[in-house]
Amino acid sequence: MNKLVWIGHYIEAKDAFRFNNFTSPSRLINKMFIEVNKRMPPYIFSQLENSARAIKIYGVIAPLLPSEIASASKARQFDLIGRAIDIANRVGAGQIGLAALFASLWEDGAGIKELTDAHITTGKNLIAALVLDYISKGIGLLGRDLKDLTIGIIGYRNRIAKIFVTHYLDKVKMILADDGGEKVSFNDIFSKSDAIIVTTMGVGLADYIDKIKPGTIVCDIVVPYHLTTEIRKRRKDVFAFEGVWSRYKDLDTYTGKDIKRLFPGNVIPACMGEPIILAQEKRLGNFSLGGNINHDNALLMRSMIAGNGFDFFGFKQGGGVYSQGDIDKMKVSYSLQRR
Repeated sequence: MNKLVWIGHYIEAKDAFRFNNFTSPSRLINKMFIEVNKRMPPYIFSQLENSARAIKIYGVIAPLLPSEIASASKARQFDLIGRAIDIANRVGAGQIGLAALFASLWEDGAGIKELTDAHITTGKNLIAALVLDYISKGIGLLGRDLKDLTIGIIGYRNRIAKIFVTHYLDKVKMILADDGGEKVSFNDIFSKSDAIIVTTMGVGLADYIDKIKPGTIVCDIVVPYHLTTEIRKRRKDVFAFEGVWSRYKDLDTYTGKDIKRLFPGNVIPACMGEPIILAQEKRLGNFSLGGNINHDNALLMRSMIAGNGFDFFGFKQGGGVYSQGDIDKMKVSYSLQRR
């Protein structure tokens, strides 16, 4: 039996109730619950098992928001991940998947590889693979041609951003990256790009929302998704979505408590999807860790998506998915912008 452990944290406050199956009509009680809950150590919130595939997945949550983890001391951050890895060791995990902020803090595995014999991955090659498909489908729906587009990339120093630079280098009209070679300003990226990929939590990015051209695609992979959330509030003519989600059709073949409540529509994040694909492909390893986060591995992961029960389900932003009507309005915005 391949035992996988997914280590995550809350994305927003309401996750405290989703992962603990607790709600109260009283706002005061809810607030108190959140305050108490975030003082708890990491814990197992879900166990899923597929006997036919010999896979068991343990979901481990550190009950803190990204802002709380980011503002914690290095010692506190390490204590959190160490406690979560202790759980993985106790259940005998062969593969650990790090989610969201944990994936960024330990992208190189430095300091935590010594805590476990299990393989560690961050899901970033699968995220890159999904983003490539999202961008391709998005420009197709808007009736555009990749070779005519300018692609903007925020967070060039990140390994995953370099995947996009490598991939699009000879496929698009121009690439504007915020820190590669000659530095490009955020103002230029937001005002001149036809598609923007956000790979880092840049401070003040929301200040540039008014600069974005109508009909522009903005794909965000950074938790929490402040930028795309704010864009959808302020700009109905910009196609902004999150690029980390995929539907795992075969999730219905797993047994486990609250699968549908935790993963409505069988939609799961890439940081959980990648360990599943690795297990099904019998490729357990440090797949998206350090230098293994690269263009070749992203394309390899892209080739394995459909064959392992994953598919595209739509363009998600927050709790909703863009409708065809929404997309048609984007096409009109783009057509008007070109006149």
